[in-house]
Amino acid sequence: MRALLLAVGDDTYAVPIEAAREVLAATSITGLPTAPPAVLGLCNVRGEIIPVFDPGVLLGLGPVPATAAVAIIETVLGPAGLAIGAMGEAVELGELVGHSEGVATRGAFAIETGLAVLIDVEMLLAPARVAS
Repeated sequence: MRALLLAVGDDTYAVPIEAAREVLAATSITGLPTAPPAVLGLCNVRGEIIPVFDPGVLLGLGPVPATAAVAIIETVLGPAGLAIGAMGEAVELGELVGHSEGVATRGAFAIETGLAVLIDVEMLLAPARVAS
């Protein structure tokens, strides 16, 4: 399966390549003062306003320490941005090497540099999870 790698803190996660639209470097994020902790704000992508989320908070890892890029992901509710620590890279996931106990994840897969945990995008960005 092809996937886009996402650096979330010191960990490597992945989203199915079909869900990934693009990765933007150094995009400006406008904060929303009363938003839940998982919502970093909004970004303007060629005139389209897209919410940006902190995948570290949504995965229960704590806030992403620094945002180097935003991965734009297509969901059933529309596009969403995930703040990541490094530019994403498209790779072929190897075999499933273990199940993941993490929230909104589908398992750990082998990649050239180690392991990547596959994210269930719809579960990660479900409105009930984002609002808490």
